Amino acid sequence: MKNALRKSNYIEPYYEPVIITIDGKESVENFIYKLNTVNPDDAVMAFDFSAETLETKVNIAKDIVKEFMKFREIIFIIDDGGIILPNHEIVGWFRDLVCDGAFKNNLVFCLVSRYKPNDMALREEHRSLSYRIPELTKTETRNLFLKLLHIHHMDTVSRTDKEFFLSHLGGIPSQINLAVYMMESDLLNARRNISEIVQYSDFYCSTLLEQVKADTLTYQMVLLLARNEIISQSLIEKVFGEGEETLDALQKLYDLSLYNYALGGYEYVKLNPTVADYINRSKLALNEQYSHKLSQVMKQTLAEGLDEALADDYSEFMLTLQQMLEKRMKIPAKYFMPSLILKNVIKEYDSGHYDYVISLCLDLLKETNYDEQILWETKYRLTLAYARTKDERFFDYIGNFDRGNKLDYYFLLGFYYRHKGELARALDYYSKVLKLAPDHSRTMREMVNIRLSLGKYDEALDLARQNYLSRKTNIYHIQSYFIALIRRRRALSNDDRTELQRLIEEVERSNHSKATDVCRCMQGEYSYYVEHDIQKAISILNEALKINENKMYPKKSLLEIYRRQGMITAAKELEQLKVDE
Repeated sequence: MKNALRKSNYIEPYYEPVIITIDGKESVENFIYKLNTVNPDDAVMAFDFSAETLETKVNIAKDIVKEFMKFREIIFIIDDGGIILPNHEIVGWFRDLVCDGAFKNNLVFCLVSRYKPNDMALREEHRSLSYRIPELTKTETRNLFLKLLHIHHMDTVSRTDKEFFLSHLGGIPSQINLAVYMMESDLLNARRNISEIVQYSDFYCSTLLEQVKADTLTYQMVLLLARNEIISQSLIEKVFGEGEETLDALQKLYDLSLYNYALGGYEYVKLNPTVADYINRSKLALNEQYSHKLSQVMKQTLAEGLDEALADDYSEFMLTLQQMLEKRMKIPAKYFMPSLILKNVIKEYDSGHYDYVISLCLDLLKETNYDEQILWETKYRLTLAYARTKDERFFDYIGNFDRGNKLDYYFLLGFYYRHKGELARALDYYSKVLKLAPDHSRTMREMVNIRLSLGKYDEALDLARQNYLSRKTNIYHIQSYFIALIRRRRALSNDDRTELQRLIEEVERSNHSKATDVCRCMQGEYSYYVEHDIQKAISILNEALKINENKMYPKKSLLEIYRRQGMITAAKELEQLKVDE
């Protein structure tokens, strides 16, 4: 984007625009705070946004943007789904903002978005220009691939090998980089794992993390950067210390293109969103030493006051609010930002704290001063939590989704009846989802889970394999595919055994925090179904029951073995054992 503006002589070669980021759960309040971090105004910090209408907040945002315009500043927004929504529409508050007459025929914003906007609607409004950056053409892909081989002194790679890799590469530069990196490390292994290159995103993240894992400081720094959307260099130094080691670790991450600078200047850094998403999905956490240090910093920030924190360091302010929510402390009304609450709702939901999720969502819905997307997401999470807890209040909210193509409506009803144990009704609603969206991954996963719970392993197998192939690094997809394959009634072939062993090895290599738990169960099942060593299998799974964080996995595995062996008494005793998921 900067190069485009430079080539058109719109900005000087040395000009650096203001850069802010907006993620999929953030809204106008975050937009205001971030711009105010770049150009502080005490009057903005005095507002209590929980008491202001959405219209007032949009007007505050307009006034801030107009100040930037006075100095001919262009605001770059890196949008990860908060402005251009997944349905390709523009979120309401931003549409209201840019419609102000003061911005007409002025270049005010440059938006780099994850999702493609509705081009037809944009053309009708005459307020923006939209460009799509396509993947490289086949010729461009070939040229970049060959150039990278030359740079890495790999011109001697055979023509056959070059053509093999080119036939599997798309036009994504980072994928081409990964292919060359893997070829340089081990050409034969790269050919063998070509499917990993084709589905490169998670594998790419895993490869990068493995590369930095050897250096504890650098690895922990990546995990900290994944904790918040942006982190100040000041906060990094408070947690990891000032000095050469910290600077060297930051430089390593920069050399690997793992972060960019945000909010203009070089004070705040933002981790590569793909890597951040991978880390958070894998539930990787800071080790105790740095987690304790971060808590101390947050405690000090809280003691000094949130007003001062917001004025001095946006990332410290946000992380302190996050920690207050995690400790279930009351957030001052002035700083009750819906995006922050919503992120915490998702985190608490993933941790299984459904009653707390319900409480947070109901608190959030008491206010109507938030934009529609935030309210929709809150209602969606609330409805999921009611379904999880089999709460009849589910039906008070399901009507919010009975419109449009009804995909969410059918999914939520399927989810509710699955948890109620009415599996036939659940499958009926899930089938309706797949008619509308045949590749709807959550529904496919749910249908696999239902069939596995019914013991219909042969029926589950094809769908479980399809889920696994769509995301081969997801340990839950691997586990479901493993169970469907190993428990089906047909005798296991040599190819099946090889495949099962490979799946175990994939989980062993996974960075996911639950990988060890899942792997123990897979090893126990392998001992029973493949090696036919009943005592070894029971011993492994009993040990897993004692030491696993999630004890539901080994419980289910053991129950299946006890039933197959006719061990009725052992099965009844195990059924009565209450365990946490």
